[in-house]
Amino acid sequence: MLRILSLLSLLVIIPNIAQAVEINDAGAKTLKTSFQNILNYQKNLNDALDSVRLIYEGELTVTQESEFYTVTFPRILIKGPAEHEEDETFDFGIVKINAMPGDKPHEWKTRMVFPSSMTMKNKKQTVTFQVDFEGQDIIGILNDRLNYFTKMNMNLSNMGFTINGENPGINLGGLQLYMNMNEDNDSLFSGPLNIVLSNLSIAPPEEDENVNIGELKIEASIDKIMLPTLQEYEGKLLEFIKEIKALEELEETEETPQTSPGFVNTLMDLYGYDMNGFTFGYSGKDINVSSKTGENASFKLDNGELNFGFNGLNEETGGLEIKSTYSGLTITEEGPSINDLMPSNGNFHIKAINIPYTSLTEVAKTTAQNAVENPDAMQMAGLGLVMRLPAILSQAGTEIIVENNGISNDIYNVNLNGKVVTDLTAMMSFSAKFKAVFEGMDALLTTVKAQADNPEFTDFSQTLEKMKNVGVAETGPN
Repeated sequence: MLRILSLLSLLVIIPNIAQAVEINDAGAKTLKTSFQNILNYQKNLNDALDSVRLIYEGELTVTQESEFYTVTFPRILIKGPAEHEEDETFDFGIVKINAMPGDKPHEWKTRMVFPSSMTMKNKKQTVTFQVDFEGQDIIGILNDRLNYFTKMNMNLSNMGFTINGENPGINLGGLQLYMNMNEDNDSLFSGPLNIVLSNLSIAPPEEDENVNIGELKIEASIDKIMLPTLQEYEGKLLEFIKEIKALEELEETEETPQTSPGFVNTLMDLYGYDMNGFTFGYSGKDINVSSKTGENASFKLDNGELNFGFNGLNEETGGLEIKSTYSGLTITEEGPSINDLMPSNGNFHIKAINIPYTSLTEVAKTTAQNAVENPDAMQMAGLGLVMRLPAILSQAGTEIIVENNGISNDIYNVNLNGKVVTDLTAMMSFSAKFKAVFEGMDALLTTVKAQADNPEFTDFSQTLEKMKNVGVAETGPN
């Protein structure tokens, strides 16, 4: 797979012979400025946080080749805080990048090369941690106006780890970082950002469990965001860190320190991105946890995911969606089979429509600012927001929809659907209607009663009988 990716990326990165590529001093200067800004940003941030120390050995250089530029980073060392007793140093090594002008203004096509081995050493220069990978394929698009990458496809393969000279039993077949932010005519960016771990195995020698995971993924997407430049974001971040430190100093000198208006303003400025929406989620495939000796339970999950989504953040008719699903869940252990009761498949899906995000944002900002300016009235400000919320949602026609929620296995299938509507005439300021369907209850009762000797199964049997008496019985396929 990596060979195919390499071939495709070469077609994108390396120009045709007939295509003229201008390599000159101006291009070298632009690249050096952009990458130096990236290095400065990371060091300035670490220094401001008083966290790990970032040390650059050597200088950033840009060399002009015949059809591209070669960017060589200084050696990057990461050390713990100065007061740290062990004073370990992580040697990231030297990164090299080949770059050439992109297809659009301010864009640069790049191919990056990491050191194939990275180590951590203690004071005695003994290697305490090491990570190696056999293959790498890293291409991207650098935007020199923003001073960071807007597109990236990084693939590392067959990663191995060593701790104090020994294999901890952790191996990773592949690591992918994929980002593809595209700019529209209004200078707004949209696109996905995914991190994928594939073929992960964890089998510590001293533990009984083996963990094998086919794929773990963290995926996000952003819709129509106005991206700041690196310098703009750095300024906001450093200002926020300064406000945090000021609060920490107040906590040491005052019994009841008060949040300053500056802190609230910098917080809103830092996270108040102008965007239409975003999604964020986790997923996993082929997850297996087994016992080396067979003495402990085994766990298996074919697929599972959890996703959150927001849209229309600059509108009065925005939306929210939360979805979680899983399938193929089995647990094997001694005694009565728990798989007869455990739902092997599940689905949770809830969404809200007609959310007045703009109104809610303005109310929240005003409330927070008033609370900071008058701390004694903070509780009243929060109560006022809660009291106004039903009217705001009702006027917007906000609805919460629950659909296709359920759990199932080979014996039963439980499904829940419904809707919640804001209603100021109702006692709780909303009205709701739901319907639950339990298919296969008789079959499940038969299975449970067969384990009458087990007290846990007896209690569950009684619960099922109560549920059966409450609902309306119908004849179904099972």
